[in-house]
Amino acid sequence: MLPLPWGNGVLLGNGTKAWLIDPRSGGELGRWSLPEPLADTDNRPAFTLVDHDRCLAPYGHRSLAGIRLTSAHADPLFQHDADLAAAAPEFTGGVVLMRERGAGYVAADPENGSALWRVDVGQPLAGGVGRADKGFVMVSRSGVLFRLGSDGNLLERSSSVARVIAPRDLGAGEMMLITKGTLRVIRIDHSS
Repeated sequence: MLPLPWGNGVLLGNGTKAWLIDPRSGGELGRWSLPEPLADTDNRPAFTLVDHDRCLAPYGHRSLAGIRLTSAHADPLFQHDADLAAAAPEFTGGVVLMRERGAGYVAADPENGSALWRVDVGQPLAGGVGRADKGFVMVSRSGVLFRLGSDGNLLERSSSVARVIAPRDLGAGEMMLITKGTLRVIRIDHSS
């Protein structure tokens, strides 16, 4: 998995271990143990920064741990009843969003790990969630945009482009869509 710059170091992980190293000396600054192996994200990000002291890491097939710079423990934060995609969770709009295997996302509270809502659009989703006015935007691999309210309710769907490989939130109500052979930027606020 890709390392994450965090604090004065770089966070790495393998198996049931995560550790923070000093990029200048290679010395270990911190180490955490997880109850199960980290999700195999296949050379993609696995860790998600929540704030200067907290980071999230998916482990096993259904779980998420919270890691703090100021603690030596990796604390279980969230346990789902279905398998999650082997991908880093996303933190946007004050919620943690985890992609399920298939067509859905589940949202959790970053403080206590309680499930807030779940959405299943019935189509395989491309990884990446955009932040829209008072809600979120998700994109299916076939290019359909789904606008959700802040409570996860589906508000609107619209066709965008052909096959989407990866969407990326650019902030300020814009989203970049990487498609086969193109790169597009779209407005995702209510005026679009």
